[in-house]
Amino acid sequence: MSFGFIIDPESAKDIDQVLVTVFRAPRSFTGEDMIEISSHGGIALPNKILDLLLRQGVRLAEKGEFSKRAFFNGKIDLTQAEAINDIISSSTLAGSELALNNLKRNLSDPLSVLRNEILYLCAKLEVLIDNPEEELEDWDKEDTKKLRSILESLQSLIKTGERSRKIAQGFRVVLAGKTNVGKSSLLNALAGEERAIVSQIHGTTRDVIEVELNLDGLPVVLIDTAGIRETYENEIEGYGIIKTQENLKRADLILFILDGETGLTGEDERALEYIHNEKTLFCLNKIDLGANHELAARELGQEVLGLSAKSGTGLPALIEKLKEVLEIKSVEETSFYVNQRQHAVLSQMAKSIEKTLEIAEDGALIDIMAFELRLALDKLSELLGFEAQPAILDTIFAHFCIGK
Repeated sequence: MSFGFIIDPESAKDIDQVLVTVFRAPRSFTGEDMIEISSHGGIALPNKILDLLLRQGVRLAEKGEFSKRAFFNGKIDLTQAEAINDIISSSTLAGSELALNNLKRNLSDPLSVLRNEILYLCAKLEVLIDNPEEELEDWDKEDTKKLRSILESLQSLIKTGERSRKIAQGFRVVLAGKTNVGKSSLLNALAGEERAIVSQIHGTTRDVIEVELNLDGLPVVLIDTAGIRETYENEIEGYGIIKTQENLKRADLILFILDGETGLTGEDERALEYIHNEKTLFCLNKIDLGANHELAARELGQEVLGLSAKSGTGLPALIEKLKEVLEIKSVEETSFYVNQRQHAVLSQMAKSIEKTLEIAEDGALIDIMAFELRLALDKLSELLGFEAQPAILDTIFAHFCIGK
């Protein structure tokens, strides 16, 4: 490590005072000799230093080249390489935390265990196929039990992976109901600041408003929508209602807000016709005005939470109910992240293992079992990067930013 000045060789002028760190192979991120220059930053100075280096024959790194070199040199596997990009591209702290767990091998380690277990069963089948006349130990109930355990592990990884993506991206919670029931007031109360305009005028919210919230450490995308009603005053309000209907279909949870001053009305019942989501939570707003949520619950035949967006009464209970209904697990309880590519490969693996298990339980030919197991093993090798095709690798690293 050296502290000094970068000098322009042509003008002999000092460019910047820098710290130069030398990393000798294999003790570097890529496993190769590397030099890192730490300048004062900004735009002009780093660009000038970079220009000097390019004039000396250095070239710019390609997208993901450092991570790709680290992968090819065995410093990281493919899931760890993808974790680097997932950390950078994550839109939430929870997402980056989960991706960081992958960099620590929280996904790689269980996959490596599965690979060894599948390799063992593959080897046994290959020996039985290649040596039919030898007195070898046949496929038995214990082997079928191991296969079933592998399938259960895969299914658990897939299920946890689906939850991890929800945690990383944020659960979509849509506020719905007729106009002027306090949807925007509730959004502002949960956000802790005024993010939506609040007015006594019906139809004030014309467009969809999305707010990313951290509710007790859990990322939630709270969506305030235009009030649902059959007639609207102008084309803009009508467009807002159409967007509301689209968001209702994509919601992980719908918070249907009832007006505590009027109770359940015919307009509410007509608005409910647009909702076809099992995960709908009913709330009665304005209980500070004496509204009775138990009466509303009897009228609806559903549980109704009483709250006041204005005073904050009932909001802690609402947040706990959100977590319960969404079956939200905290980041600490979800130890890794599974991206879309990994999910697709794991699903294909599970199908092959499932077919192998069906064949084993039916007592069918072992060569078909071996074929399906090899497919699963190939997919797992692709996931970890042992035998990934060059085109797959190029696609993965092409999505990295320059310098990673």
